[in-house]
Amino acid sequence: MTGSLINQTDEELMVLYQQDDTRAFDFLFRRYSGKVFGFLKNRISDLALAEDVFQAVFVKLHKSRNQFDSSLKFKAWLFTICRTVIADAYRQRPKIET
Repeated sequence: MTGSLINQTDEELMVLYQQDDTRAFDFLFRRYSGKVFGFLKNRISDLALAEDVFQAVFVKLHKSRNQFDSSLKFKAWLFTICRTVIADAYRQRPKIET
């Protein structure tokens, strides 16, 4: 069965993940973790914050997986999550007064 997952589209894997197939999440994570981290590093100069945001992106993906609409592109949905989590992280940072 695992071999058949490799041929699934991102959207098909996400549907499987919505049905609690954690192997589908593993495939999605392997496909996108490097791309997500690169995206975050290009937008966040603080590496520790980028790592925290990276973790938060996949936590948010997990928590909102049932909201994914399989008629839409998974990649666009994932990077929308990235942008939202980045904005949340900057809003939550304490303001440094100079």
